[in-house]
Formats: sequence, C-alpha cells, structure tokens
Amino acid sequence: MALDPQITVPFLTAAYGAPLVVAALWDLRTYRIPNLLSALLALGFVPAALLAPGPVDWSLHLVAGAGVFVIGAFSFALGWMGAGDVKLGAAVALWAGPMMPELLLGMALVGGGLALALLVVRRVLAGVLLAALPHPERVALPRVLIPGEGVPFGIAIAGAGLYVAPRLPLFLT
Repeated sequence: MALDPQITVPFLTAAYGAPLVVAALWDLRTYRIPNLLSALLALGFVPAALLAPGPVDWSLHLVAGAGVFVIGAFSFALGWMGAGDVKLGAAVALWAGPMMPELLLGMALVGGGLALALLVVRRVLAGVLLAALPHPERVALPRVLIPGEGVPFGIAIAGAGLYVAPRLPLFLT
C-alpha cells in the first residue's frame, strides 16, 4: 500500500530518526536507554514498511534485527554491552535490513571514535584541568567525563543509524 513519497518519506524519517536522537541524548546523560524508545522504533517498522514508497523484503529486515539481537544478547552476557544497547541496536537493524553490514561498520567506527575522544577528554580533564583547580574534589563532572566510566554506546548506535538513514530501503522509491 504505497502512498505519495512526498508524504510518507518525511513521516518515516521522523518515526525513525526521533527515537534515535532521544536515545543518544538519554544514554549520554544517564547511561541508560529506555525500553520505550527501542520498542517505539521496532514497532514503528511495521507501519513504515507498509507505507514505504517501494517494495520491502520483510525477511531481510527480520533476519537483520534478530541477528543483531542474538549477537547483542551474547555481548550482554559477556558484559560487553548494556541491555539497552542490545535492544536499540536490534531495532535499528530491523529498519536497516540489507544495510546491516554498513550499519554495523558505522557502529564500530562511531563507537571507536567516541571511545578515543572520551579517553582523551577524560585524561585532559583529570590530568590538567582538574589538577589546576584549588579544590578539584568540589567539581561535579557528568558521568560521561569521569575517568574509568564506560562508553555510552547508544550514541554510536544512533549515529550509525542516522548515517545510513538516507540509504535505507524503506526510504527509497
């Protein structure tokens, strides 16, 4: 049931992009991704696929989402990822379908870049800026800037998801 792409593509873009942006910001601030955001993203795939301007290979999308969920669940069991990251990653992969390899590469690159940036910023803050203050113990840093804290990987998932968005099959006519 394809409708006018002038109407559906902006709707699909918002339904996909808005939860990703909110998830990234939420993860940055709290190191948590609410289940509601991942659920909205995953459930939003169904009407998006029905409204897509072109044909949708449901099986590819379902396999991509399930595959990322299984790999993510294994990573969670080993303590490599948080549960929210797993669910968000699976929801994004559901939308990505055949674009999953590019999505995973994007997650790795954005996640690696984020980890490197946080390592440098945390080291500079701890080693230089805070040491120069008369009472560094009185400075309350956001969790993301505290040395030794993890990396909010939801940012990498959302960043990669937004990067592949213009090439997602659901958005192409």
